Amino acid sequence: VRRLHKVYYGNTKATTLQAEARAAAIRRKHPLRVLEKIENLIASAPNKDTLRALLADTAAEDIPAVAAKHIEKKPKEEYARLTQSPDGWARLTIFTKDPGLLDFANGLPGVTPKSREKLLDGFKEFVEGETTLAPPRRMVHVVLKLDEMDK
Repeated sequence: VRRLHKVYYGNTKATTLQAEARAAAIRRKHPLRVLEKIENLIASAPNKDTLRALLADTAAEDIPAVAAKHIEKKPKEEYARLTQSPDGWARLTIFTKDPGLLDFANGLPGVTPKSREKLLDGFKEFVEGETTLAPPRRMVHVVLKLDEMDK
């Protein structure tokens, strides 16, 4: 409630848009949950004040669709990140569409495309040099139409 109070009644550079959003929310009789939904939807938008005024003057059931039209999704980018917490735990995160990563993971011992329970154990074995990667499990499929089979 405090967050919403600050947004709709607190100090801002866009006082006109704030007043429009406040008046629209009152006119539409939006409950707090709808106002929270609006704030969550516009969190990543560059033009929050304008979009807030627009969404506050929108019917509650149409808010997600209207927000989707006005908010551009950022394109996904590949990255790799290694983080370590003070207690010694480490996390390796790799975010990519490259099929080579799946070939690598599926080539580790004990890992199959349907079961990745042994992923950490297989990774440790590979890093320690106790094993090598299995070749990729890709297959080539040849599709022949039945008409061609007759000939």
